[in-house]
Amino acid sequence: MLANIWLFFFGSLVALALFWSVPADRPQARQIVLLSISAALVLLYSLGGFFFCICLAITPLLAQRVFFQFRNIWSFWLFIALALCPLVGLRVFSEQSFFLSFGVAFATVKSLGLVMIAYGGRQHLKALDAFLLIFFFPLFTVGPVEKISTFAQNNFANRFDFKQAIYGVYRIAVGLFLVMFIGGEILDPIRNQWFGRAYEDIAVFSQSQALGLIIASFLYTYINFEGFSSVAIGLSRIFGLKVFENFDRPLLVSNIAEFWKRYHISMGNAINQFIFFPIVLWLKRPWATYAATIVAFILFGMWHAFDLNYFIWGLGNGLGVAMVHYGANKKIFPLFKESAVARLATKALGGILTLLFISWIQTFANLEDFETAVLMTAKLLGLS
Repeated sequence: MLANIWLFFFGSLVALALFWSVPADRPQARQIVLLSISAALVLLYSLGGFFFCICLAITPLLAQRVFFQFRNIWSFWLFIALALCPLVGLRVFSEQSFFLSFGVAFATVKSLGLVMIAYGGRQHLKALDAFLLIFFFPLFTVGPVEKISTFAQNNFANRFDFKQAIYGVYRIAVGLFLVMFIGGEILDPIRNQWFGRAYEDIAVFSQSQALGLIIASFLYTYINFEGFSSVAIGLSRIFGLKVFENFDRPLLVSNIAEFWKRYHISMGNAINQFIFFPIVLWLKRPWATYAATIVAFILFGMWHAFDLNYFIWGLGNGLGVAMVHYGANKKIFPLFKESAVARLATKALGGILTLLFISWIQTFANLEDFETAVLMTAKLLGLS
C-alpha cells in the first residue's frame, strides 16, 4: 500500500479521523468505516487488485456455506484451487506492479487460511471480519499475515489509548527512518549507482564488486521490508489493533534455519500451517520433514514469482534449512562442544556464511533475468 506514500498517509489520516469519531459502543460501525476506506484505497491503486480481493474474500465465505452441506476432500480442494486462481493467473498471464503482485499474494495466503478454517468447522467466519482481513490497508502489500481474530468485532470496542498511539507513532517514525534514510539515501545509491544491477554493469565487475552488490542488495531489501512492516504495525496500533511482529533480529543468527525463524515470521507461520505440516503428516516417513522443507520453500519462491530465479531461491533456501535440520538431528552441529570459545567462533562463522548465502540467493532471485543472475554468481565465485 506504500507505493504512493502521500496517498497512503492522506488515507491514513482520513481513516483515523473517521474511525475514532465513531463511539466505542458501535464496533461494527468502526469495522465498516475501516473496511470502506481500505477498499477505496485498494481501488484507487488498482482496479484489478480490488476485483481479485473481493473474489478472495468471497471464496472462503462461499466455502463455509458449501462445507455445511458437503464437507468432503473434493469440495475442500475445489475451494483451495479457487483461492489460488487469482495469484496463479497474475503470475502466469500478466506483468504486475509491486502493489498488485504482493497485495494479491498476501490476500491469497489469508484466503487460503480462511478456507481451512471454514473446512474445520470450529469457527464461524463473519463476512465483515473476512473482508477486513483481506483489505486492511496498512498490511495490504507488506504484511504481517494476520489472523482473522484480530479483526473480530470485539477488538473495535476499545476507547482511544494515548500510550498505544504514541507507540504507534514511534514505530511509524522508525519505519520511515529505515525506508527513507537508511534504504533510500544510503543503500539504494550504493546498490544502483556504485554497482549497477544490469547485465552490462555486472559483466565488468570484479569479485569484490559482486560481493558488494549482493550485500547491498540484500540489506536494501531487508531494511525496506522491516521499515514498511514497522509502519504497518505502528498504524495498526493507532487503530487499536495488535498485529504480529514480522522480524526478530534476523541478522544476528548462526545458521539459515534460525534466519528463517526470525525473518518474515508471519509468512513462515503460514507456510508451516498450509504446506510443511500437511506434507509431513501425509508422507509419514523419517525423511518427510526434509522433503516438506524443500517443497515449502520452492512453493514460497513461486509465491513471489513464477520464474527460474525464484525457483532456485526456493530450492536453495529449502536445501539449506533441511541440511541444518539434518545436522541437528544427527548431532553433527556444533562441531566443537568442549570449548566456549570454539562454540562462539563456530556461531560467528556460521552467521557470516549464512548472511553471505542469503545475500547471494536474494540478489539472484531479484535480478532482471536468469542470465544476469548466473553472471553475477560467476563473478562472485571468481569464475568470470
